[in-house]
Amino acid sequence: AVSDDVRQWGYRLLGLAIVVGAMVAVVRWQEHLALKALRFMLRPFPPRIAEPADHFFRGFVQALEILDSPLTFLQLLAWSLYLWVVIALIYLVGILAFRLPVPLVVGSIVTTAVVAIAVSAPSAPGYIGAFQVGCKLALVIFGVSESDAFAYSIILHVVQFVGVVAAGLYSLAREGMTVRQLEEVSEADGTPA
Repeated sequence: AVSDDVRQWGYRLLGLAIVVGAMVAVVRWQEHLALKALRFMLRPFPPRIAEPADHFFRGFVQALEILDSPLTFLQLLAWSLYLWVVIALIYLVGILAFRLPVPLVVGSIVTTAVVAIAVSAPSAPGYIGAFQVGCKLALVIFGVSESDAFAYSIILHVVQFVGVVAAGLYSLAREGMTVRQLEEVSEADGTPA
């Protein structure tokens, strides 16, 4: 059973997702108007703030061109759904492993959503701290003690981190690249490594 608080937060987040989705659609289909409005809003700011903001927003608008191809959009949606399901399954396995008193499906979905929100805020490299806060906030909703939530967060964070790093190193080796070569490509591209 899901508490009324969890249900209310679910409705709020769904509403927020719908509003954000609608705003993204409006920006895509009214690109010229959106860029014009952005330039107007950035006028009072000095160039050192306005130019990076304008550059970021233009890149965001350009990336939205994916919405022009229904097939590509559906493929992107399918891959995103796949990724979120895999992440939720990792949290579900953690809930089982720790024998936490949490409804499996709802608990893993709530934990996935709360952790995603927590790590989206600026944080330490590797999301250290933000990940733990997200797990704790999500699991406390279901009555899990702070110490159990913290232990869960540490183990899951390490497992995910090691998995991602191992997959990255494997991919580099398969492509015949070294980490140094990747850094050089990244620096030449202007992207921080």
